This record gives sequence, C-alpha cells and structure tokens, in this order.
Amino acid sequence: MDRYSFIIALLDKTIWPITLFISLFIIRKPLKELVPFLKKAKFKDLELEFEKELNNVSQQAANEFPDFEDNWRNHLIILANNYPNQAVLEAWKEIEQRAYRLIINNNPAINLSKTTPYKQMEEILTSKNLVETRKTKVFKDLRLLRNKVAHARQFSVTPEQAVAFITIAISFAEYLDEKISNTHC
Repeated sequence: MDRYSFIIALLDKTIWPITLFISLFIIRKPLKELVPFLKKAKFKDLELEFEKELNNVSQQAANEFPDFEDNWRNHLIILANNYPNQAVLEAWKEIEQRAYRLIINNNPAINLSKTTPYKQMEEILTSKNLVETRKTKVFKDLRLLRNKVAHARQFSVTPEQAVAFITIAISFAEYLDEKISNTHC
C-alpha cells in the first residue's frame, strides 16, 4: 500500500466521525441553550413534548387564574405521587363533569357526541360564550395533554408533571364552578 492509498483509506474510515465532531462543534451554542429545558428524553420526544406543553399551559393558567388555591387536591396529589398518569386522568374528570354541568345548565336539550365529547364541549363552551376565549384555550390544551396520557402507548408523566397538571385542572374546575353558580342566579 502506497502513501496515497493509505491516506485515502484513512480518510474513508474517519470522514463521518470528523464530520459529526465538526457539526457538533459548530452547533454547540444552540445545544447548550437547549440543555436547561431537557428534563428527560423518552420514546419519540413524547415526554419532552408533554413537559414543554405543560409549561405553556401552566403559564396561561397562572395568568387566567391568579389565585391558584390549594384546596381539595390532596387526594389527587397523593395519587400523583404513586400513579401520575391516573392522577392526570382523574383531574381531567373534574373538569369534564363541571363543563358538562355548565353546558347542560345553559342548554338542557344538548346531546353530546359519544365519539368526541370533549371536542364538542370545547366548541359549545366557545360558541355559546360560556367560557372566555382564553380560558377555552386552557381547556383545549389540558384536553390535548390528557389525550396524550390516555392514548399514547407506554407514555408516562412524572409525579411533578402530574401535580402541575392537577393544579391547573383544579383552578379551571373552580372557575367552572363559579360559572355554574352564576347560571343559577
């Protein structure tokens, strides 16, 4: 093997590692900026996506529900520590029950779809102005997060994520309680 053949063979074996190293070196700053947001990577970015969306919903909810009260959530928080996915689903049931009650109080003849009741609830809450538009966005985002927990295979949330979801869900449920009590006046 002559010198040129040796150099070509060496380049052939090292070109991809060198290219990868150079690429990582070039994008190191943007990667460093993303690291603080990285909590835990899971199958196909589902867990990271849930964390990011949950943070967005948390910010929206904090703006819409200024006094996040810590009442009646003890059962859900205990559940979140042991069964976080189940806690998210239970918290959503509280919203679902209240949204249904609010809708029925305003239109007793309504018949919700059996295949997509949550989507239909969202549309009714918006179209009938039963809930403010920005709060309907929180309802939709919570519904989408709940759907990930309920339907994505082998998807699990952390206890901390479940508690954050529960906090928002309880605030939204209490908001719906206020709306329900205003319809009885």
